[in-house]
Amino acid sequence: MIRILRSLPLLITLFLFSCGNSNLLMTLSDSENSVIFRSSVSEGGIVDPESGETIDISMEYDEDIVRPVKLEIAFLNAQGMEISDPEIIEGEALNEPLPSLSIDTPGQDIYTLRLRVFDDSDFLIKEEKIPFFYSSATLGIRDMKTYPNSFIPGGDGLVLANVTADESTWARWTIDSEIIEEGLISDYRDGFIWRAPPVEGVYSLRLELFPVRPVFTINGTFPFDSTIKSEVAVYVSSSVIPDSSDLYPKDSYSTLLHFNGLIKDVGTDPGNLSSVGTPLIRREGDKFGIYLDGSSGYTIEGNILPFEDNKLMPFSVTFSYFLREPQPERSFLDISNIDEHFFAIKTDSSGVLFAELSQTGGTLKDLSGMLSEDYSELTVSVIPGAGNVSINWYGDGMLLSSGVYSYNPPEDSEGFNSLIGGSLGFKGLIDEFGIYVRDEEGRANIDSNIFNRRVSRRYNPDKVIAAMGFDDLNYSNGVYEISPGDEFEFVETDFNFSHLYIDIDFMDISDGTEIHINFSGEDDIESLHINLADIIPAPEINQNLELELANEDGAFSVNYMGNPIAKVNLKVESSAVFNIINNSESDVLRVSSILVRREEKRIVEDNLQIINEKL
Repeated sequence: MIRILRSLPLLITLFLFSCGNSNLLMTLSDSENSVIFRSSVSEGGIVDPESGETIDISMEYDEDIVRPVKLEIAFLNAQGMEISDPEIIEGEALNEPLPSLSIDTPGQDIYTLRLRVFDDSDFLIKEEKIPFFYSSATLGIRDMKTYPNSFIPGGDGLVLANVTADESTWARWTIDSEIIEEGLISDYRDGFIWRAPPVEGVYSLRLELFPVRPVFTINGTFPFDSTIKSEVAVYVSSSVIPDSSDLYPKDSYSTLLHFNGLIKDVGTDPGNLSSVGTPLIRREGDKFGIYLDGSSGYTIEGNILPFEDNKLMPFSVTFSYFLREPQPERSFLDISNIDEHFFAIKTDSSGVLFAELSQTGGTLKDLSGMLSEDYSELTVSVIPGAGNVSINWYGDGMLLSSGVYSYNPPEDSEGFNSLIGGSLGFKGLIDEFGIYVRDEEGRANIDSNIFNRRVSRRYNPDKVIAAMGFDDLNYSNGVYEISPGDEFEFVETDFNFSHLYIDIDFMDISDGTEIHINFSGEDDIESLHINLADIIPAPEINQNLELELANEDGAFSVNYMGNPIAKVNLKVESSAVFNIINNSESDVLRVSSILVRREEKRIVEDNLQIINEKL
């Protein structure tokens, strides 16, 4: 039921022009165009029933063309039927400001305000329909993001919208004004999957929200724009520059999969790739890729392991993933032929990762001691030798396990297929997979960028002075070995910044391990020997040592775990040479990585002090 409120509208005023003669020769179109309706609710607008909001209307017309005598106001439901008798305003009432309209409807839905104006012959001069939503739903779009940042032509990507909406809200997606998909917003809680066109360019992707789903509409969609909408620019380009933390260069990999929308093997020896089950595009944590549910995955037909004259060559397998849960008795990779499982990476009943490698007379099994869910990047390097094989395990770029085994390789190296995930496979998101087989000079090698990828993910490259991973074939089992009585100079640097951090990871620490720092000033030289036994009385396997050197007006303070352990006074800026010394009489000292980086903490602290003083 429509109730006429006799209150003067606050926002809109009806302007009635003085009487005059109508031009009878004017066309119907001229008559219609000479009348203008205005309403406080726009097409597709939302009226909140709980706010007591009313609708203000006004009418303007050209008195030389038309002379309205009657205005009919009606509200229609979604089926186009009047929900009550129309209200009529005629005669002298048209010379007064039009009343505000209050709505009494059967419920929250889409309705249409219909306005009709007639002349003194009861001829319809103009009809206008304004669809609107009568709803108390709170709708909003805070932001929209695309994953990846740039789409590959023809590739799939994910658009995530941060919205305020209930589950019944209707969402519509358009690209450059063309509707490409619509549905309940609950269908897009994990994102909207969009396949990029084959043509490069910048596309405008729009999301619109409606309080209700379209019913009794032409072509199954609303014939108007929503007032709740947001757009994001989507870049489509075939020139994708790899990040320094990505697996690259592609020529070093026999197979390389970037799950960045266009799933294609870009390695040097790509096999025939096909999906198993239903892999899903998704974003987890800071990764965008493909979600495998424990029964889905990918198969690669053809041999992706490196062989030369039927002899297995060195290789590294890397997974980049995001796992939310433990993975007991799951398969990550299985490379096999009809007769045997040649190489596999799996987990046992406790979720501990292990590798299996076929050999004549049986299968070699190497237990890593690592839980897959503790890391976001897993690398396994396999190094066959004369009668033996080394297997190194890396978690997030750090060497965590290394083993050497007697090995008698099998004779058959043909007919392999590979399965990533699959039945009883891992549950989680994978964004990269690769098998590294050669270095940038084309020589057979294992991945030498493992530690560098870790560093690039964590630190500004401009602040890194030295990063050494010892993760290629030039080093035994992924470590740098310092023999008894020897020393290793790992960096020389000018000391013209406020803080220097030295991170050293030891596979084990021998008795008598020392860090030797030789400071050289303009006129003076100071040497500092730090015996690790003094600060780490009970070192562990995979022991990490982090030293902080603070430069305070020429006074160098050496700190371990926030506690000062030594101090050197120099009056001028100096340089420093760092050595690791093995003073053991019999034990070999093994170092798995070294990182030296600088910071300008003093600048940050000074800026904070200035800000605090201003506050």
